[in-house]
Amino acid sequence: MEDVRRFIQKRFERLGLRVETAVNGDQADRILDGGGKYDLLITDIVMPGRYDGSEIAA
Repeated sequence: MEDVRRFIQKRFERLGLRVETAVNGDQADRILDGGGKYDLLITDIVMPGRYDGSEIAA
């Protein structure tokens, strides 16, 4: 999964976009609770941690 995350991150950064990544649902929740504005969320449905991808998207 790390390879996929890194590949997607590099592709978007090459387009000049700012990218934040998380290794699990808990980390993603903390990032999103930070108050930033995001235009796109890419998540896996099954994620380690307390939250899954559907809960993060909601």
